[in-house]
Amino acid sequence: FFFVSMDKDGYGAPDQAPHPLVPMKGSAIAVTPGVVHLGKGVASLGRVWFLGSTAGLLPAALGTHVRQGCAGVAAAGLSLYATKCIAWPSLAWADTADKGRSPALCTGCMTLMVLGSEVALSLSLPLGQALWCTAVALHLLIFGRFAWGRLQDLREEREHLHMGLPHDSWLAEVNPAWYVPPVGICVASVMCKGLGPEIELTGLALRWYSSMWFLLLLPYQAWRFVCGPLPPPPALGTMGVFMAPASLCYAGWWIVDSTNVGSGWNGGEFFGYLLLTLAFLSWLRVMGTLPHLCKVFWTSPNPSFACLTFPTDITATAAIMAYKRYLHGGAEEAVVGVYCQVLIALATVVILVVVAWFAQAMACRDMLRPPVPLHLAVPPVPTPVEETKPMLCSVDPDLDLDLVAPSDGAVEPSSDAESEEERYVGTLT
Repeated sequence: FFFVSMDKDGYGAPDQAPHPLVPMKGSAIAVTPGVVHLGKGVASLGRVWFLGSTAGLLPAALGTHVRQGCAGVAAAGLSLYATKCIAWPSLAWADTADKGRSPALCTGCMTLMVLGSEVALSLSLPLGQALWCTAVALHLLIFGRFAWGRLQDLREEREHLHMGLPHDSWLAEVNPAWYVPPVGICVASVMCKGLGPEIELTGLALRWYSSMWFLLLLPYQAWRFVCGPLPPPPALGTMGVFMAPASLCYAGWWIVDSTNVGSGWNGGEFFGYLLLTLAFLSWLRVMGTLPHLCKVFWTSPNPSFACLTFPTDITATAAIMAYKRYLHGGAEEAVVGVYCQVLIALATVVILVVVAWFAQAMACRDMLRPPVPLHLAVPPVPTPVEETKPMLCSVDPDLDLDLVAPSDGAVEPSSDAESEEERYVGTLT
């Protein structure tokens, strides 16, 4: 199930049933960016548990241990794709321009931001700052490649429109995963606290940058996702990304507002309320399709469900942050506290189920194998030879053919006719 290629709608739909030993068309190595999606979800789950423990919603003794353990698991998953980048850099570079895989690579950069913050807190501040800056630079590079590819698609569409050729509108290919390259860099703002004033100032700028992209993309994404059809089953998990951007921007707003450089330059409380309202509405829309999601995952699970892991984490994170900021006693605090615990439990269950499925799929695959062309690894299926049937044709009466009737009654052309036919075929070849 790791061998995924992209269909015309930009979703990660497989073109054919996966061969047990050979990658599918469009993927030359088993370690696809889907593994990176899962690593980001695991790393964020540790942060959710840590934040919940600081808010009194979870046992305080578990917060730090779960955060560090999840960071270690995410680092292991990220190292798998890093092995691919080192062994086959051309494949990794091609992934950065792909409209389906580049959002997943941006998710890998977001995972590296989380790991940089964890390293700065637990091991070394300079090393954590270096990892954070590297992740931001790689994320911007991948976003540049992604944006350039979409501009090329727009240019090709205009050329086809000018020449009157049939074409597919690239706007029809927009899906919630396209939020990740421009808006996902807000994770850098969430992870900037405690890394130094320069990095915190950069986090403030990135928070405004990602919020601008979110508000620009939201109308079209909401119209297409709410009024349009759901993604096909092989890409149904990508719809979970729809509930992530608003919660992520709110988390970035909450973190940056608590820093020395961000206080007073973060948009005020009204902007926070706006992001929190959008986060809740997007969460309701995705939860409305939860029965359909569970049915598809039960019948035909696929790697797209890794896209559900981080959105459930960041939704729980935003809810806990709002709980800590606005509620201080009263019956409302107890109700919202239970709601936050439900979100934490939902995020944990989603992570465990998807990780278990990925682990089972990885156990059946050779994860680090060199590229093998399909035409060399899979023998071609022989095409049945159809029997030729005699064709009825009319003969020109003016054409003088010397026909000789053989003994069995069949009619064959004479040697002169055969030589004439051979000469005619020779001119064609």
